[in-house]
Amino acid sequence: MVYDVGKEFVFLLDSRSLTYEALGKSRTFYFAISGLIDSEGHIGVTSDSEYPTPIIIISNSDLYLICLVLRLLEQRGYRASIQTKTFKDGTKCHELRLGGRSAIRLLKRVHIHHREKREALEIILANQNDLPRARWEYLKLRKRIREERDACAESAKIAFQNRGERKLQKRFAYEEISKSAKSMHEQGLRISKIAIALGKSERTIYRYLGRRLDGEGTSPEAQ
Repeated sequence: MVYDVGKEFVFLLDSRSLTYEALGKSRTFYFAISGLIDSEGHIGVTSDSEYPTPIIIISNSDLYLICLVLRLLEQRGYRASIQTKTFKDGTKCHELRLGGRSAIRLLKRVHIHHREKREALEIILANQNDLPRARWEYLKLRKRIREERDACAESAKIAFQNRGERKLQKRFAYEEISKSAKSMHEQGLRISKIAIALGKSERTIYRYLGRRLDGEGTSPEAQ
């Protein structure tokens, strides 16, 4: 998928340096942390020990970024650690981890938008004094996520199996709109009026008029 965006998105070309800058400022520190958790983080309740423990993980291949976050968190009194995973192809992923009270404290300061991570955050904060229940509620959330994933996969499978019928329906719809666009154009309607009437963009109308119904050739108008 390719999508052209306006100049206001130029910051994406230099997002890493902007992340460093945002982390370095007290006013934007927690917003930057929130963005890292939203995009490359994990919020959960682990049972690695005898007692359930809230955990936050931020993963990134940029070791400098992970070390920077660790240093800035430690300056604010958080306890965190770094683990590194090496994959079969030799690439490495660095994980910053916070657990227990440090995780709960950070969750009270961040603003998460990712739906599933936000739900995990809410579960932890609502049950911070009853972590076994937090673990139970978190497992229910993970089960629901798996069920939603499986339903999505099954829907995609059915859509793939019916792709021939959908392609035929799309072709019929294309032909009908092409006929309508051509008829309106022959009646003298401007491209903008045709686009409004058919609920399509002007670019799409030019494409309809520029192709015969057999999909070949280009009319003078489209050129």
